[in-house]
Amino acid sequence: MNKTKFVSFLMLIIFLNRVNLVFSTDHFNGLIPPGYGIVTDDDLAYDAARRIIPPYEPNNEFSGALYWQCVPKRDVVPKYTTWRGNDPMGAWDKIITLCAFEISIHREGEVHRYISRRALPVETCRLFMNEWKTVTLDQDIVCLNGEGGSYSKSKEKYRYWTWEKFKTKKGCFSYFHGYCNTSGYSKK
Repeated sequence: MNKTKFVSFLMLIIFLNRVNLVFSTDHFNGLIPPGYGIVTDDDLAYDAARRIIPPYEPNNEFSGALYWQCVPKRDVVPKYTTWRGNDPMGAWDKIITLCAFEISIHREGEVHRYISRRALPVETCRLFMNEWKTVTLDQDIVCLNGEGGSYSKSKEKYRYWTWEKFKTKKGCFSYFHGYCNTSGYSKK
């Protein structure tokens, strides 16, 4: 084999290896460690079955990939805001009380904000807060799952995520019905 063919072959191997690292469907890419025994292989495999999850790169903006991060509950603040507006799921002329919830994490000099996908009827935010209290009661660690991770354009260090679910050793609550039912996914 001549030198040119060998170098080309070597570059192809390096390229394919790099593509595999970036676009790996290895479900362990979905955890920003540690998982504290709360996020399971099934949770990670469930997310990887629905999306390509590249390794987490904290300095890059990304969208569409789901990542879990677990933090002390004392560093987490859930809240919601309300306003009056058109019903997003009903008649355009019906005015109701709407809400948007946010989970803020103060971590390593940054604020991570998990935000809701859209405006919701206020009853949904009340349900969210009740589930938060139930699932996190007497728990030291809470794990959040979301997509995004983009930085704000302000001088402050904010990282925005679109919230999908949260989990403790006590239970799980998801924006989408059934997304906490991950049992058996790591064996598929």
